[in-house]
Amino acid sequence: MNCCSKILVLSFFAFLCAGLVSSQEGSFKKSKKDRRPSDEDAKMMKILERSFKLADTERDRFIRELVRLDSTEALRVDFKQWFARLSAGGTTWERGKFERQNIMELFDRAAMRLKLDGNTITRDQFFVYANRYLGSENSPYWREPKENASSKEIAKVFEHFDRDNDQFLKGDEIPTSLQTDLARWDKNGDGRIDSDEYRAYFPESYERVRQQMLNSGQGMPGQQPVETADPDTGIAPAKLPPGLPRWFAEVDRDRDGQIALFEWRKAGWPLDEFGTLDINDDGFLVPDEVLRLLATINRDGTQPFEYLMKKTTAKTSSSLAKKSLGGRK
Repeated sequence: MNCCSKILVLSFFAFLCAGLVSSQEGSFKKSKKDRRPSDEDAKMMKILERSFKLADTERDRFIRELVRLDSTEALRVDFKQWFARLSAGGTTWERGKFERQNIMELFDRAAMRLKLDGNTITRDQFFVYANRYLGSENSPYWREPKENASSKEIAKVFEHFDRDNDQFLKGDEIPTSLQTDLARWDKNGDGRIDSDEYRAYFPESYERVRQQMLNSGQGMPGQQPVETADPDTGIAPAKLPPGLPRWFAEVDRDRDGQIALFEWRKAGWPLDEFGTLDINDDGFLVPDEVLRLLATINRDGTQPFEYLMKKTTAKTSSSLAKKSLGGRK
């Protein structure tokens, strides 16, 4: 192939490449131009969700430091075990027990919650704090997630709606919530929103979405504390299947999801009845056994263990009595 032929081939190849690049750029610009803006609230929600995800809860902090204190034994959902680590097996948790800043910060947080001034937290005091603030569903954030979006985040939202990249939001580029109050934020009255005007508008709308998120419980779980551990034992309750009698959870004092003979006896109920209900005779009543008994049907259609649903403890009876008295006129 002579020199002229090579030049012609190379020129043709270059022309084809240029055409392909130009076609791809046109396709990209077209896809961006045709892209419809998503709902503004959804964009704000994503910013909020990222903020919430970055925030540790008090429970997260405790678990991380408790694991560091003793990595040889698995950490359980057992506040007794947690206190044993913090107190080094003692009867009180001393602030200076461990010369680690993170542990002292945990102590200070618990003391603040309990409104304590000293350098000692007792076992019972820790259980009060843990029950209220260290449950999987009721632990508050260690630090509140940031309330305001950053300038960079606001700029990204603005760029998302500015589909033609002319640094203005106009026509259908303006989000619906902003269109309804355009005169208020369009300071120069030109019917467009520039980046400065959008930056001034954004915090108010962002706070509205944030409050909706908080009120719905999405961002800040557990605003209403729930009981997650027994006040006496410090042990979180096992998850029980539906359909069990109410007394099952009340008699299960150690919250291990089963009823031992000593717990049955403590409820003041006959031991021979326990023996009848304990199908496998292992000294424990488990949810499956009770549910199987409740499902038993005689040939005549009667349910011999239906009475279990009506069985009451002293706690249940007291609660029912209060309801009864409260319903009287």
